[in-house]
Amino acid sequence: MCILAALLTMFGYEIKNKNWQWLTLLVFGLIAMFAAREIIAMVNSLFACSISENFWQHSIIYCGSFLIAGAIFLFGYRLSKNLWWAIAVVIGHHLIWVMVNAVDFPLTDDYGMLLSFAVDFIRNATTENRLNLLSGTYNETRPVLNRFLFLSYYHLSSSLNFATYTILVNVLFMAIIPVMYFLVDRSLAWLAIFAILVFTISSYDTYLWASTANYLFCVLFATMAILFATKNKTIHFVLSLVAGAACLLSFGNGILLFPLLILFFLLNKKYVRAATTFLLCAVLVVAYLFQYSYWPTQNFSLPTLSGFFSYAVVFAGSSFQFMYQYWLPAIAGSILLAACIHLLYKKAWLYTPLFYLLLFLWGSAFIAALFRSNMGLAQAFSNRYMFYSALIIATTLMCYQHLYPLLFKRNFKIILIGCIGIRMLGGIFFYPEAALRKQRLMELQRQYCNGQQLQPDQMIVPGEATMILDKARQNNMYDCCK
Repeated sequence: MCILAALLTMFGYEIKNKNWQWLTLLVFGLIAMFAAREIIAMVNSLFACSISENFWQHSIIYCGSFLIAGAIFLFGYRLSKNLWWAIAVVIGHHLIWVMVNAVDFPLTDDYGMLLSFAVDFIRNATTENRLNLLSGTYNETRPVLNRFLFLSYYHLSSSLNFATYTILVNVLFMAIIPVMYFLVDRSLAWLAIFAILVFTISSYDTYLWASTANYLFCVLFATMAILFATKNKTIHFVLSLVAGAACLLSFGNGILLFPLLILFFLLNKKYVRAATTFLLCAVLVVAYLFQYSYWPTQNFSLPTLSGFFSYAVVFAGSSFQFMYQYWLPAIAGSILLAACIHLLYKKAWLYTPLFYLLLFLWGSAFIAALFRSNMGLAQAFSNRYMFYSALIIATTLMCYQHLYPLLFKRNFKIILIGCIGIRMLGGIFFYPEAALRKQRLMELQRQYCNGQQLQPDQMIVPGEATMILDKARQNNMYDCCK
């Protein structure tokens, strides 16, 4: 009680002395991080309930880290009055949680897409076979870029480590920050909004899973291609096409980028560039679809129109899937789709090239619906799709900011608070799942190292997991027991 009274006194003091608000956040953040169990025990005692310690202690710890990050920002901002502090703190907070939760053990698609591929690639002597392996399809895509980076990492380090590789992918994705800086007209305030919404551990599947580096690279290169397309120099046009090709070789939805680039060049009366982009697009599409196979081949069929739109809408609103109910993501996704249609009506592309990125993201939602909606609407709740949902929200806001700059400037604080709320709620509800999955992966790692066969699990372990791990170990490429 004495501690609580002291804290309340300090809190009252901080309200009157705004220059020291950072200290209040720091104190409460440290208490939350280091006294999570005691807080849960106090809540259970006060309210005669029994909330799960295993789940909620991770939420409280995350909240504590969030408060500490806020304290660091306030302290730095009062010293420098520079919003780069906000972006640096958001990125730092994100990377710390990635490093804390990254595990040196493969997860589902990592076995086939990356580990088994890498072993087969190294063991194959012929260039033709290696190229076929590198460009081979996996599910509905050709993850060439992810595989190439995975092999490059192996050759540089002489061994594979999934934790280090995951961290490396996250660091490389930070290149989107300078790209977005120019797309938002060098506004640090809106760049901070983008970082707050997108760099969140609540989408843990995207950031803590080596296979979903495909998503990160695809969005990164799509954003680069759009930025370079807005420039006039020939070198920028070439870089735009290179980034577009990299986008396609990252994930299958990258195929959407080329029609958008062609549309951009046509609307800006750059007909030679539009024709060149069309020719490159035709070549890449033919090459991409050569010996193409999708997954699961035996179940694919065109979805119903209602199922198609329902899936895309829930996909776009999946950031709001708190308590795993359909209605909130469906409402959020419907609002976002209506906003996109309104931006189209207002000819938002005349105000900002970010609208092309928004169209790319919505196209990705509809492509996911085409291939996955027949597997059930629950698929649209997949945690990795929250990454796209966050991007759609951020891009929609930034497009509207270009249409109504004065209105958004007046209400910026409200928008900022809302975005911080989304990020914090996402961490509270979904970070514990990342922490619990880390425990599960470490348990599987111990089982394998103790000589036990891994039991297939649809969510984490494929049926051939032990065989692939043994093969990688025998070839001295990956040994999780070291």
